[in-house]
Amino acid sequence: ATGCKQSLEVMIKEPNPLELAIVSAKDINCFGGNNGSIDLSVKGGKPPYSYSWSNGMTTQDIANIVAGSYTVKVLDTNGCVASISKNIVQPQPFVATISDVKDIACYGDSSGAINIEVSGGTTPYDFKWNNGSTKEDIEGLKIGDYSVVIKDANGCSQFSSLQYLLLSNRCSI
Repeated sequence: ATGCKQSLEVMIKEPNPLELAIVSAKDINCFGGNNGSIDLSVKGGKPPYSYSWSNGMTTQDIANIVAGSYTVKVLDTNGCVASISKNIVQPQPFVATISDVKDIACYGDSSGAINIEVSGGTTPYDFKWNNGSTKEDIEGLKIGDYSVVIKDANGCSQFSSLQYLLLSNRCSI
């Protein structure tokens, strides 16, 4: 009322924005596995942070997860929210089948053969036949029981062996 002035200066501050980033993510090695993981980086906002993942986990990083889509919501102390998603993938199912078998033509000879087809998993494949061969298809076989263990590049194997007993025919002279 007397014409005197007084001024006050106030600075309103805000925290840095709440920022999320996927530092690393590990996809599944073998079809149907649960060795996936997501490593999350959080900065800004006002710590401490709370975490809510779509799979129910409440930690910053998650591990031992299956293939699928994962979303995390991060809440800071001020109630600010940020979210980020990541898809964890897996290879196709690892499948091997016998595609062709050639029985022995004559008694006592070595004319048998086994051909297999492999798909899925992660190439290249590793073959270990019980006769010592490391090829996909084997030939020059005598009568017997043959099995193979096949692993893909990630060490995945959906089965322990394929077995087939080669038969022989008597040949007349």
